[in-house]
Amino acid sequence: MTSIAVVIPVHNGGETWSHTLSSVQEQSVKVKELIVLDIESTDSTSSVAENHFAKVIPIFAKDWDPWHTRQWGASQTKESEIIVYLSQNCILESNYALEELAETLVSKNSYMVYGRQKCDRNAPTNLSNLYRDFFPAHNCTKEEIAKRLPIAMKFCIYYHAFAAYSKQKLLRLNSSLPNRIFAAEDLLIMDNLIRERKSVSYCAKAAVIRATTPSIKQYFLHSMDRGTAYSKEKNLLSFKDGGLCTTKDISCREKNYPQSREHFKEKIRGIIYRASCEIGYQMGKRRRPNTENWTTEKHGEPLIRGLV
Repeated sequence: MTSIAVVIPVHNGGETWSHTLSSVQEQSVKVKELIVLDIESTDSTSSVAENHFAKVIPIFAKDWDPWHTRQWGASQTKESEIIVYLSQNCILESNYALEELAETLVSKNSYMVYGRQKCDRNAPTNLSNLYRDFFPAHNCTKEEIAKRLPIAMKFCIYYHAFAAYSKQKLLRLNSSLPNRIFAAEDLLIMDNLIRERKSVSYCAKAAVIRATTPSIKQYFLHSMDRGTAYSKEKNLLSFKDGGLCTTKDISCREKNYPQSREHFKEKIRGIIYRASCEIGYQMGKRRRPNTENWTTEKHGEPLIRGLV
């Protein structure tokens, strides 16, 4: 098996952080290098990572860039041929997740392969349904992957939460990208690869559980950043976002649950989540991007962009 490195950017990993790291250690293939990019965490994130034998690299929030910092982290690996990007709140579902992801990357000779993402049990039902439609139980064709990109831009679907690259190919991907990327770097990369007829694959057998669901406020802020990113970088994209919500193109079906009071509350909660994404995105498109400030201070706590 080809050697694998896992790169995880993190800010205040929280209660699920050790579970994420443990799931990496328990894989059927031994991870050659575990790189943690610690973005000014104020809790025990760094020490927990070191206890799991990770190499911790401190990153200043002002220097954080969702794409270029990840890529720089990949360049710090010394013995690995495959780079896996993982989000801090994603727990590998099975001990074979990395093996399946790497196998798909190698067997299909892909530039990038992304795995399946599942919401945790506390996520709103229609948010879980959205993730099921973007990350189905079957593999997707190139056309199906491309069709989802405009809608993924709006709804904070973040492919780099669990994705793999050939290190050699990854480090050559900067030529057509901006020096600073505001947000949605995953979609810029994927769209660029597909447009240049380079292989992008989806591996349904490799899955992660998103152990926490971002708050409505966090979804709103992330969506605003995505709207700003689209406005700033749309000339680099082959797709248009279609204006207002077009999720009917990726049918998000709800099961026939009993119409109880709890079900009604759950449905309203899900509608608010989806509305916060749409409103934040449209507001972001009208906002002037400030790529020099990568954090937003709120009650003394920095909200780091590009960690979803």
